[in-house]
Amino acid sequence: MLNSVTDTIGRFKFENLVFMGEASMMLNTQNEKGKNRGMLVLDSLYLPPMVVDFKKDSIIYTPENTVVKENVYKKHIMFGIAAENILDEVEIIAKKKNGPASLYGNADNTYVIDEKTQHFSDIFQLIQFSIPGVTAIGGVIGFNRYGARPAYILIDGVEWDQNDLMGIHTDDVAKIEAFKGSSAAIFGTRGGNGVIIIYTKEGVINKDPKPVFHSITQKIEGLHDARVFYSPEDIENPFFEMDNRRAIRNTLYWNPYVHPNENGTVEVTYSNSEVNTTVKVTLEGITAVGIPIVVSTNYTIETN
Repeated sequence: MLNSVTDTIGRFKFENLVFMGEASMMLNTQNEKGKNRGMLVLDSLYLPPMVVDFKKDSIIYTPENTVVKENVYKKHIMFGIAAENILDEVEIIAKKKNGPASLYGNADNTYVIDEKTQHFSDIFQLIQFSIPGVTAIGGVIGFNRYGARPAYILIDGVEWDQNDLMGIHTDDVAKIEAFKGSSAAIFGTRGGNGVIIIYTKEGVINKDPKPVFHSITQKIEGLHDARVFYSPEDIENPFFEMDNRRAIRNTLYWNPYVHPNENGTVEVTYSNSEVNTTVKVTLEGITAVGIPIVVSTNYTIETN
């Protein structure tokens, strides 16, 4: 959790936010008394374009297209699979029953409503059934661990007053999540009595929620967490392919961190595929002054 105080014209900033991949960010404003007050307004984020000194015409190479399907076919033949036994492409479509994607990470309790869920007359009964340790007394939903004090309620990422929950039909609910204890710290002081999040089926909520101006929840992308591209290091005894002579990789080599030396050259090493084919080599990059570079070429692999 980070805190900041605005300047005289309401501006603020958080620096050195370093994280990998996607993260849910919650921003909330409070007044001097700690009450949720104020309004968040987006400031200008536009920057002037980078000035580049690009005097030469771009050179675009159009190499011969290589067909992945042909290489796969050759691989089947090398393994002794008869052509009539090679199946056409089969598309498998399946959907995991995990409800809508969570906006706030891993919850302490999650309940996905499906066709096996019994019917309840109101949303309060459904929440008590789906989330352990929750009671609804007098139309107030709360966790027993907090003395049944009112929990913080969010519906599809928007803050709702508990008095408005009666307008939610149980058949419209897709998933319910609960955050309590240390996991509720991401909600700040609002999560002090626990948090219950209700996700509805798409397009079913017609009632306008209570407008909230002091809080924003948004998923944003951090630094890219790059995967390591597989490349067999031991040519004599590759751990992935059973026999390197039969190894056919549609992509032989990929490296996003290639930096030429002061002479403009760089050397990379990789294993070719042991099959007669044409390999396409593509170099994409950008110079120190912002000029994009795209170069392609081909070479041929011929086995004896």
